[in-house]
Amino acid sequence: MLSRHHRFIGRDAVKPVLRGGKKLRGDGFAVRYAPAFRARSRFAVVVSKKVDKRAVIRNRIRRRIYSVCETYVDHQPPFDVAIIVYDRNLATIERMQLERQAAATLDQIFN
Repeated sequence: MLSRHHRFIGRDAVKPVLRGGKKLRGDGFAVRYAPAFRARSRFAVVVSKKVDKRAVIRNRIRRRIYSVCETYVDHQPPFDVAIIVYDRNLATIERMQLERQAAATLDQIFN
């Protein structure tokens, strides 16, 4: 799990990125990002109840995506990144496949 310094705290903190950030689309998720005005990158993973009603599944998806984001924490320049999940299958696909999908999208931002 990402440390607290690299996550958005509170719903209002992520709103500027969701509204004004640039968009990228992955398989089963979308990414919104904007340059960070802080010294480090911050990440948010948004999984709504439309994806799955059960909190266990939503949290599993969130944890799996946060684990992929850990590799992008110290990249420069820093970005604020919000990942919006649309597909319930991200909870059950193989870890390597999820990492490839998320890394391919996040590499477009950080490289």
